[in-house]
Amino acid sequence: IVASDLDPAVITGQTALATEPADTDEFLISDAGTLKRLDYSLVKASPAMELLATTTVSTGVSSVSFDGNFSSTYKNYKIIFNNAMPVSDNKEFRLRVRQSNADKTDSSSYRTILGGAQGEFTGDGDNSKSNAEEAVQGDHGLLTHTSTEGNVESTDVYGGVSGEITIMDPLQTSYNKIIFIKAQHTGANDNNGNFSFYSDGVIRYVNNANALSGVSFFYSSGNIDGGVFKLYGIK
Repeated sequence: IVASDLDPAVITGQTALATEPADTDEFLISDAGTLKRLDYSLVKASPAMELLATTTVSTGVSSVSFDGNFSSTYKNYKIIFNNAMPVSDNKEFRLRVRQSNADKTDSSSYRTILGGAQGEFTGDGDNSKSNAEEAVQGDHGLLTHTSTEGNVESTDVYGGVSGEITIMDPLQTSYNKIIFIKAQHTGANDNNGNFSFYSDGVIRYVNNANALSGVSFFYSSGNIDGGVFKLYGIK
């Protein structure tokens, strides 16, 4: 086949595809002079991390949960949360795993280790700074520090809590589940934004090795008053 064999009307004036092609949509290519058809699935980009679900909080809710999104397609999962706001001051930001579509509230079944840094900014120059470390067990995992300074400030401009968690292989049934944490927030000591916290840690759920169906985020009391939560699958 040569160019002169093709009538431009075959293409000109046809309806353009306005969205990404379906996996089985086909291209016509020349393979060393031999015409072949090729499915889009064979040439499309395959991202290492794919957005699976988004929850945007614009009015107060008691918790934010992702459930039923884990599958064999992905080994690990990441949730990125931006500006998760408490409705009032001095709240801890917490997490629970879900099994069979329900939060697990077993006493002493969550083991949290948090390391990180805190800074007190009350003037110019070299201000107070220190390490912040905790090891906590309870009926929930901990995403923020629990000192008077470390609990979360609710003033909107300070942004609540932002960060991410990585859920390691939630469907395997041989080992306790592990969730890695990174988070930042402003502490509620004086309501003036002078206390900042960075947390880096891990939560282990030790009650059993059953598969997870999801996770939930919530504050120690009161609603989550705002924020954006996005769940990604990692190949």
